[in-house]
Amino acid sequence: MQLSDVQALKLWRGVVLEQVRDDLPDLSLRQMAVLLSIYLDPPPHTVRGLAAKLGVTKPVITRALNAMSRYKLVERRRDEHDKRNVLVHRTLEGALYLEALAEMIREQAARVEQEDMLATYDAREAEDGHDGHEEAGAPERNVLTRGNLPGMKADVAPSSEACRQDGAQALPPEEETRARKAQDTAEEPMQKGHADALR
Repeated sequence: MQLSDVQALKLWRGVVLEQVRDDLPDLSLRQMAVLLSIYLDPPPHTVRGLAAKLGVTKPVITRALNAMSRYKLVERRRDEHDKRNVLVHRTLEGALYLEALAEMIREQAARVEQEDMLATYDAREAEDGHDGHEEAGAPERNVLTRGNLPGMKADVAPSSEACRQDGAQALPPEEETRARKAQDTAEEPMQKGHADALR
């Protein structure tokens, strides 16, 4: 899963919020780094070895172990073969804590991926809806308007023949008859005036 910067930060934020809500041990970043090193790297683990691995001083490791020991996430015991050494051991509580943390990370990763898929889907839907809106909003041809047809006057209904030529639906015979009568009535004064002018 390839994460963008925003997705990675959302994932981390989600994990942190879940830890707060579930009232899990509130570990600092250094303490978490020490804990993960103890559980992910093979033992044995010593204060000196952890300090060298993480690039910090031994007092830093000691303070981190003190804090995690209060939560029973780790346990320190003397080395049976060399009593001078103190070994850091894993515990059942620590294993359960990291198991819960891993589950949180998986859930948040799935959530971020789902949100990304939904955002992509919504964007495509909006795009399609916008295009559809433009098509739906296109001006419709008014079959009752003849001004846009050659040789016809506006506001007069077209004949069946004109409708067939234009691809529009023909008018019923009664309406077509009334329309023709209205057209003839409207054209009579014009024809009469034109005849008077020719005299």
